[in-house]
Amino acid sequence: MINPKQEKAWLFFQSLQRWHAKSLLGDISAGVSVAAIAIPAQMATAHLAGFPAIAGIYAFVAAAIGFAILGGNRYMSCGADSTIAPIFASSLSLYAVAGTESYVQLAGLLSVLVGLVLLTTYIFRLGWLASLLSYPVIVGFLAGISCHIIIGQLPSILGLDASSRHLLELLWRLIVALPQANIPSALIGVCVFVFTAFFAKKAPRFPAALMALVISMLATWLGHLSDHGVATLSDIHAELPGVVLWSLPWHQVIHLFPLALLIATVCMMQTAAISSTTLDHRASVDKDFAGIGLGCIFAGMWGAFATNSSPARTVITKNAGGTTQLSAVFAALLLLAVALWGGNVLHWIPHAALAGVLVYVGLSIFKLSEIKRIFTQSRTEFYLCMATFFMILVFRIETGVMLGVVLSLLHGVYMIARPNCDEFMRVKGSSHWGHNSHKLDMEELEKVVVLHFSAPLYFTNVDFFCNKICSIKESRPEISLIIIECSGIIDLDLTAADKVKRLNHQLEKQEVKMVFVCVESPRTKSMAKSTQLFQAIKQESGFYSVQHAIDSLLPAQSQAIRDYRVSVDSSL
Repeated sequence: MINPKQEKAWLFFQSLQRWHAKSLLGDISAGVSVAAIAIPAQMATAHLAGFPAIAGIYAFVAAAIGFAILGGNRYMSCGADSTIAPIFASSLSLYAVAGTESYVQLAGLLSVLVGLVLLTTYIFRLGWLASLLSYPVIVGFLAGISCHIIIGQLPSILGLDASSRHLLELLWRLIVALPQANIPSALIGVCVFVFTAFFAKKAPRFPAALMALVISMLATWLGHLSDHGVATLSDIHAELPGVVLWSLPWHQVIHLFPLALLIATVCMMQTAAISSTTLDHRASVDKDFAGIGLGCIFAGMWGAFATNSSPARTVITKNAGGTTQLSAVFAALLLLAVALWGGNVLHWIPHAALAGVLVYVGLSIFKLSEIKRIFTQSRTEFYLCMATFFMILVFRIETGVMLGVVLSLLHGVYMIARPNCDEFMRVKGSSHWGHNSHKLDMEELEKVVVLHFSAPLYFTNVDFFCNKICSIKESRPEISLIIIECSGIIDLDLTAADKVKRLNHQLEKQEVKMVFVCVESPRTKSMAKSTQLFQAIKQESGFYSVQHAIDSLLPAQSQAIRDYRVSVDSSL
């Protein structure tokens, strides 16, 4: 006889078993879907990074294992990434020729350094650094990277031997050499791009890129296109990667560390954006950084290159029913099987086909619709976006990215240093003060100025604040009361308090009273008390509104308002 408690436990065990079976099936389904997308993309990105195509698969396996161990997001897919690949490939070409042993070792060391930087951000909870880049700068950055990817793949598509470290010079060389283009190679590249782009739009879950590669392989094999100048992958002899950590050129750390910081910043920026869109509330973005970092360390140890999170594959994982990081592990096992036992087939893949896939990837990260939206909503931030875009085009890619980061930080500092400092007006016949509105009958008072400062009052903007008050006083000498509406001043520092005291001393000589009203922030109140700011300006009590200050300091003005209200009421 089973008692009720045993029966309840048995039912719970059965439901848990069914849940695990359902979860496992969802992870397997998602793993297969991701693998179908990842096989061509990882091989193409390895080609973009200056590595053999098989290295892209090893990078994917390393990233999947690393993120499964430390990462927090259940859906996130990681691997070789077309955003960071052109950045480090362009930079490492200054030290070694792409594809050589020294190049591979430098890329491995760089990957380890990127991983260590990301793990450091997790340990010290520095995930907030990813928010220092403004969205227009990110859009401009991706547009510039997109152009580098597309133009950089044109030589492979056209079958031309053209190269340059500068994008515009490469474009010019391609235009000059265009009559010598290989027609079969160009047809393969264009057809792969069109096929992938068409099905990606009409049937997003269909593995269009994989099918395009299979078709191009069959066409190359059956049509003997390699005899007509169509370049294909070299023979692939895949084996399980060994650990090369101790053979890495550690004496180059000092030279590669700035580049590692830049790559890590891009990884944080992209990972934070993906974390915010997948809405996995159980995950921490700092843990995601740790997972990406461990994946980079594994990739560097196994002779691959730096990896990153993927927006497209993450969405596919979630939509295909993935519930845990087992989906990424299943996808990694499938890719590893292809690498180990598919070498006899993979060498038939044309370079032009991989380039066609990369052109589609590059075009997909060029957010033209977002650029248009930024243009219509904020011209200043549109100029910021375009400045980042053109800097990445004109300069070397790593230089353009660094300048874009600096530009974003300068823009943020400017917004703090020059915040809105608007003069409030009063709704006529009332005690309500606010921004000037054309829909309301508003007025100024003859001897009163009310300023609303919508930022923390720091050393970066206190001079702007003081100069604004001085310029108003010079233009309106009749002013006897300046009221600072402080609902937007959420903080105050020592430098700002000292300069406001000196400003108040100058105003007192001109018989002008300055007071602070609506001081709501606890930090502002605490700092004003510790710096004795209110004692210095002889503000004996706090004012809860603008009208409260006027009633207390200018009773004649308050009486005039009351008289006006009486006259309006009597007329009605």
